[in-house]
Amino acid sequence: MIVGTRFKIQKRRKAKIYMCNALEELVNEGFQKGFQEGFQLQKEKLLRGCIRAGKENDVDEETVIKVISEEFSMSEEEVTEVVKKYW
Repeated sequence: MIVGTRFKIQKRRKAKIYMCNALEELVNEGFQKGFQEGFQLQKEKLLRGCIRAGKENDVDEETVIKVISEEFSMSEEEVTEVVKKYW
């Protein structure tokens, strides 16, 4: 009986460890997803502000695209899409 009881306790502890690991992974995944979404939102706001500043100061679209592309390490194609969206 002692052996059987001991086995059950060990099995439960293992299950708890697996559950803790699973929950920890879920929390980490959620944190990463939230961080990435927040980062994208901030990046979008910065890009929108740069585009607006360029437009308000009579800077042509091509120059705005080149500057943003360099500063944000983005391709000119990516920046062109964003500029078209907010120009």
